[in-house]
Amino acid sequence: QFQSDFSTSKALAKNGIRVKVSNQLDAGLFVDCFDQAGLGVCVLRALGIPATVVRIPKWGNRNAGHDMTAILSLENEWSSFNFAGRRDPVAQPTVDAPKMFFRQFDKDEDASSKLMNTVDLEVEVNAGENDEIYLCVFSYLSWYPLYKGKNLKSKVIFEDVGYNKSLFLAAVKSEGKLKPVSPVFVPDSLGNINYYKPIKTKKFSATLERKYPGLDKGMERLISLIGGEFTIDDTKNFENKNQLFKIDTILEYRDNIIKVPEQSGKYVRYEFPQRSDSLDSRYNGPAEISFYTTNQGKLEKIQGKYFGSHQLSQNHINLMTDNDFLSFVRVWESQVDLEIETGEYIFRKDKQPIWIGMEMSKETTITHVGICPRNDQNGVFPGMNYELFYWDNSWISLGVKEATTNSITYNEIPENALLWLRNLDKGKEERIFTMVDGKQVWY
Repeated sequence: QFQSDFSTSKALAKNGIRVKVSNQLDAGLFVDCFDQAGLGVCVLRALGIPATVVRIPKWGNRNAGHDMTAILSLENEWSSFNFAGRRDPVAQPTVDAPKMFFRQFDKDEDASSKLMNTVDLEVEVNAGENDEIYLCVFSYLSWYPLYKGKNLKSKVIFEDVGYNKSLFLAAVKSEGKLKPVSPVFVPDSLGNINYYKPIKTKKFSATLERKYPGLDKGMERLISLIGGEFTIDDTKNFENKNQLFKIDTILEYRDNIIKVPEQSGKYVRYEFPQRSDSLDSRYNGPAEISFYTTNQGKLEKIQGKYFGSHQLSQNHINLMTDNDFLSFVRVWESQVDLEIETGEYIFRKDKQPIWIGMEMSKETTITHVGICPRNDQNGVFPGMNYELFYWDNSWISLGVKEATTNSITYNEIPENALLWLRNLDKGKEERIFTMVDGKQVWY
């Protein structure tokens, strides 16, 4: 019961909805994964179950790290789970991370071999025999040292490394900075090493569409829009509405400007899809809704007065019309009356349609409609400036370019190089990658 109540409260608090908590332990649930894992330990130890907090410094193949709750079984085996992550927490016998540590008061204990499938890595290095050599991963725009290996002069041994398709670098600390002592490398599940050294005598061209991995979560955002419908009418109540466009397939993960059969009217609207799956009571709405006309062959976005169904607040309308792809709305099918600030959530207690409409200043011919799904804006966007780098003991620029479409092309890229595409105007979610058969392979 505690987990069920918490899951609802946590989702509310996470999304800008004010939730009152009764004590400091409850308050910890709404902060971060470390506090949640700590509360899990308190609950389990109160029940006589051996438990501790386990730390993942960095995931290795994406930004940030994590904290989890770990328990010791009667068979003296460790497993971990996210205490506040789901209604029915399930222990995970293995985790997909490069290193894991039991949190302790003085010095964290390496827990990697107890909680993951691990391998030992033997890496060629160019370092002094007294150097302290660290295994590093890329996270939040820089290299991050995970832990120290065993220096064997011309090579270093990194013990008990979790295999999760991460890319690594061996480095030493010098004057407060990391100094590379190996090429970047990727191990396989047996510990065999593949080094990435740029071949400057061989060059290729690549067309890039993103600076960060794509649609694992984004696909849910696209699916949530299927069934949405754009309509037009001469009256505000839409009694005689005509369909402009209905979403019946997966859209692009960007702002979609869709050509529609030309129709004229003074009122247009977008109606949210009606969900039939009762298992998922929360789902994503759009980040942006727009309407267009064509004047002398040029597409023009229509400016009008927005309004909406009774479930929408002015804030919800603003989120869908503010020209910001990072702001969005979500729908929550709820049978509970909630007199609270709902932030991005649109609460639907009944099955009445949710819609956002626009009154135009005069009867206008609609030629296109626009919809952007909830978005991370990590694709390539026209008008923004990008810079591509490759790694050769430091990041070397291949030049700054302004995108004119939803992709950007670079030439003269060294083969076998590790790459990093940066957006110089907006955002900080960026990951390194290689190119394989013309596609970005992310690390």
